[in-house]
Amino acid sequence: MLATYTNARLTPMPFDQAAEAMKAALRNDSGAEPSRTCLALALAKCALETGRFMSIWNHNYGNVKAGATYAGMYCCFELNEVLDGRVVWFGPRGRLDRKGGSVVAEPYDDPPGHPQTRMRAYENRFTGADAYVEFMARGAGGRFAQAFNFMKVGNAPAMVTEMKAKRYMTADVGPYLNAVVSLQREFDGKLQGQRPPEVDVTDEQVNAFRIYRNEEAIEAFLVAEMDREISAGPQAGRNLLDYEAETDANELKPEEA
Repeated sequence: MLATYTNARLTPMPFDQAAEAMKAALRNDSGAEPSRTCLALALAKCALETGRFMSIWNHNYGNVKAGATYAGMYCCFELNEVLDGRVVWFGPRGRLDRKGGSVVAEPYDDPPGHPQTRMRAYENRFTGADAYVEFMARGAGGRFAQAFNFMKVGNAPAMVTEMKAKRYMTADVGPYLNAVVSLQREFDGKLQGQRPPEVDVTDEQVNAFRIYRNEEAIEAFLVAEMDREISAGPQAGRNLLDYEAETDANELKPEEA
């Protein structure tokens, strides 16, 4: 691969810092100040995928993988993927028998690390936000350009539906959309200096998160949603995103001895 390895590290940030960096990235892309609804929606989607920016690794706002043609920095860490309807755990050294378990297949040296665990990495929150906006607008051959257009006008239902159609996530679109809409509403209020509204987390959302995320991440998300406290930490792990747009299927084969 072309990318340069760097150590994985959690890079949590409070909401105001995430908002500052995302606002700058959207302004850099368009040359104009983003609308409040646009900024709130961009932050809502990234917050859902990174445990409210408390489980973000190396400033990668969108949990975007480092494919074979990616030429920046990357890191590797343990995560799970939904493959053939099953949750499968991977570590940098290969496929695991369980979370935190032993390598049972597809062994790799670390680095470069197993392809499923190779995630893009950035120097700081501003370069990470810029890269995320660039990826949504023009990355992956323009696959998510239409979703990005919906983001720019603050249309959460259209954006999430388009992202699902283009295989950005494996999660059920209903619970994912409900969570994004709730976070967008909350963040829109925060950007206006208002107290966040109360948000109910439904049984449907809980069940969806139990399928696509580990138990620590579920509990962290629910506490944050119900108590309005930033409570997710290193144990939250990777969240419900299962994005594969730039992973070469041939890279997932075991290396030759």
